[in-house]
Amino acid sequence: SRRLYAGGGGSVRGYGYQAIGPKNEFMEPTGGRSLVEASLEARIGTGFFDGAVSVVPFFDLGSVSTSTTPDFAEIKMGAGIGLRYATGFGPIRFDVGIPLNPEPADPAVAVYISLGQAFSCARTRFADTRQPPAAALAVACASAAVPATC
Repeated sequence: SRRLYAGGGGSVRGYGYQAIGPKNEFMEPTGGRSLVEASLEARIGTGFFDGAVSVVPFFDLGSVSTSTTPDFAEIKMGAGIGLRYATGFGPIRFDVGIPLNPEPADPAVAVYISLGQAFSCARTRFADTRQPPAAALAVACASAAVPATC
């Protein structure tokens, strides 16, 4: 499908997978033609397990619109806290998020467990340093539009 979706562990934490944006009469996500997302998280080293564990407070926002330009009137926001455990093959992520402006059908809390980086820019941004900072800041923003033919 050429439709765009938002919500979930790789998008706006605190909301269900693809739960943000247009829905049909059965409350199933239909996706949209434009998407805007932004995420902010601080990765704070703890020193536990030789520095392999970090605490991660985060704030995410996103919107999906049926228009070819993003609709900033329908921005959904989520915030929470997570843990990262650095392994040789990538971090194990555990996040707990809450929707800040939920719809009636949205859960009060969402839990995400995954493997790998949430933001590729953080890996690139800090790749030149030999010692990672105790608190690394990662910011990601994406915007896209689907042609009117879909």
